[in-house]
Amino acid sequence: LSELSAFVDEPGSYVLLRRTGPETPDYGSGALRVPQNSPNPFVGSTSIVFGLPAVSRVRARIVSVEGRAVRTLSYGVFPPGVHSLEWDGKDSQGRPVGSGVYLYTISTESESVTRKMVMLQ
Repeated sequence: LSELSAFVDEPGSYVLLRRTGPETPDYGSGALRVPQNSPNPFVGSTSIVFGLPAVSRVRARIVSVEGRAVRTLSYGVFPPGVHSLEWDGKDSQGRPVGSGVYLYTISTESESVTRKMVMLQ
């Protein structure tokens, strides 16, 4: 048994998933999983990992502790499984941000998880 699913993210962008076998793969507890970024604290760049139990539209955002929007790392459809995004310590205009505490939020249609990270220069 083979199943092919297409999910349109936006015009001209899509995700194709091919599943073989009668069962849906198990990617964990059925909830969004967002472990702590690594390294933390970091200099230069850090990796933000998240796990999805099902196909989901994901928004990954970084804000300062004061609530100022810094950058959106991703906004799109992701297949189930574990994914990794890199933040290079720059804002949405490509300018380096200063040392400090930042928050990253991974959101799906039904869940949102926020974690704290520290950038050092």
